Amino acid sequence: MGRFCLPCGWSWLGRAFCSGLRASVRLPEASIDWPAACEHFRFHVADEYQRVNEVKNEENFKKNNSKNRTKMAVFCRFSLVGMAIRAIKKEVKAKYPERFLVCGHVKGDPEMYQRFELSEQDRQTIVNGVSCATLLENHHFLLVLEKSTKRCFKYRKGNEHIIVNHGGKGWWDPQSPRGTPDSSGDVFALCRRLDPAMKWHEVCTTLGALVGVEPKGAVYVAQKAERTDERSPGERWAERKSLYRGGKVWNYLIRERCLPEAIVRAAVAKGCLRDGYHAAWFAHTDAQGAVCGAELRGPETHICLGGSVKTLFRFQPGSVQPVRRLVICEAAIDALSFAALDQVRAPGTLYASTAGGMGPETIAAIQTHLAAMKALPDAVLVVATDDDDAGNAFADTLYRLADDAGVAFMRRLPPDRAKDFNQTLKNRAQAA
Repeated sequence: MGRFCLPCGWSWLGRAFCSGLRASVRLPEASIDWPAACEHFRFHVADEYQRVNEVKNEENFKKNNSKNRTKMAVFCRFSLVGMAIRAIKKEVKAKYPERFLVCGHVKGDPEMYQRFELSEQDRQTIVNGVSCATLLENHHFLLVLEKSTKRCFKYRKGNEHIIVNHGGKGWWDPQSPRGTPDSSGDVFALCRRLDPAMKWHEVCTTLGALVGVEPKGAVYVAQKAERTDERSPGERWAERKSLYRGGKVWNYLIRERCLPEAIVRAAVAKGCLRDGYHAAWFAHTDAQGAVCGAELRGPETHICLGGSVKTLFRFQPGSVQPVRRLVICEAAIDALSFAALDQVRAPGTLYASTAGGMGPETIAAIQTHLAAMKALPDAVLVVATDDDDAGNAFADTLYRLADDAGVAFMRRLPPDRAKDFNQTLKNRAQAA
């Protein structure tokens, strides 16, 4: 006797089902009884079903505990989120079919997110093919025509200044201290500075679209005449004549810039100011006192002499004495204007200017003065930069230099809160 057949014992429907099974069994009647046949068939199917379920459950367990499964996969189960993710995946795959994958299903595989990586070859292509000037122009920076050359572009946006060098591959901020993370770098660092919220793959996408794009500023500077005078700034300075009363440069300084005649004559006597016919030449000197550069200022001139090494313009009225009071402005005319307005005029005062930037030579010259002042009593650095954001940035740099050297420092602003001290002279001349 076979064991009890459960379907046969349920109802007439179960007995009919077993009858169908008996009809399908092709075995001799003597070899097996019908209940046993029914039971044998049922357990055979159940065993097979259990085996399949065990394999399937094991596969599901491995999938659920796979290391490649991420949290993003959970959100894909929601229809709205899943639709958005699939749309993103489709768009990104169209742009980056080989390098970028976003959460999505691939023939039943679990979702995965693969980090975007830029190959070294692609990186070099962007560095060599994208000019920092192009990126600045796309962010609405304007080229400062009179201060740009074929090798160096100066861009400005409000009070922010960026200088592009190394053939467009590099840049630096003259208002930031050297060595800080956001003061210089390549095109990748510039893109991060201009838009800090951009993600890495967005930075690469933006720069990749600019490969080979020529900046508009390069078209302008390419039209500038090549420098034909290869003599050093010192040799060219030696050929300049002294200012004379009634000349173009004299009238420009006295009438347009409102400098007192006494200050102009004192600067000429000290040998730091000469006549450049169309512009005044203000000398920059090295540690030995030799002329290594010059600021050129005139009605239509606002540049530095070609080949100049910018250090400091220095004007010390009276007899030469150890510098106890160092006054630093941004431009030579501002330094002479401060000297005209200065109420202290203590012995040992040196009026200096940086020509609008603070390169390594300028910083070294300032540090040399501060190191010598440290041992002198009552030594002080007077910061007389412009009263704007750029001037404040210069002032912060000078504060740090003075603090590192152990010299006291103070800030002087124009008394009428004008932009600079020369503007104060102009305002007083107009009010007189």
